[in-house]
Amino acid sequence: MGGSAKHLGTHQGGSSESQSTRQGGSTKYQSTCQGGSTECQSTREGGSIEYQSTREGGSSESQSTRQGGSTKYRSTRQGGSTEYQSTREGGSSRSESTRQGGSTEHQSTREGGSSRSQSTRKGGSSKSQSTREGDSTEYQSTRQGGSSESQSTRQGGSAEYQGTRQGGSAEYQGTRQGGSAEYQGTRQGGSAEYQSTRKGGSSKSQSTCEGDSTEYQSTRQGGSSESQSSRQGGSAEYQGTRQGGSPEYQGTRQGGSAKFQGG
Repeated sequence: MGGSAKHLGTHQGGSSESQSTRQGGSTKYQSTCQGGSTECQSTREGGSIEYQSTREGGSSESQSTRQGGSTKYRSTRQGGSTEYQSTREGGSSRSESTRQGGSTEHQSTREGGSSRSQSTRKGGSSKSQSTREGDSTEYQSTRQGGSSESQSTRQGGSAEYQGTRQGGSAEYQGTRQGGSAEYQGTRQGGSAEYQSTRKGGSSKSQSTCEGDSTEYQSTRQGGSSESQSSRQGGSAEYQGTRQGGSPEYQGTRQGGSAKFQGG
């Protein structure tokens, strides 16, 4: 609705729910925290990005869709397990990664310049498959001890993905320039960190999960919206800044307590 934004926050028991819709530059954020669980959903239309994140128990799920330049990211973390799914259409790249127990599975498909990579790691075992068609894609995978490292660079449509898994830890880093989005995720031990930057339509998201703690940070410039959320222990913190139409929302949830601030 023009430069309009809608934020809805509900806190029930130890649970918290936040919902934000922005149309024009058109961004929608939805976040639900129930028990120790947190769910975040964000949709941006125009440049069209959708983020959905669910965290239940020690589990976390993130889903992000970008249309126009058209990228979709989905990440699920349940128990000690993490699942990543990423789809990019237009320049058309798809990545899927699943980590369950000590096992990790990575699948990446790029269409247009058309490159496909698939990597599965279950137990102490590792499987990698990479197909490169068209131009300028680089995939590198190293497995050391129980650790696995994958690096992927795409230039032209210019996306870069880097993933490192060491011990029980996994690190994912992705940079997309042109349509210019950057995603960075680090998972160490039971901890996961996600960072996403989108320039042009200009959106930045950062999420950190350490132990049972999760931190989300999102910045959108142009239509210019910034959201930050931290969850540590059973606590969750959300901070959002929108400039241009310029409302600012800040919410902090620590223990069973929730605080929301809007300006």
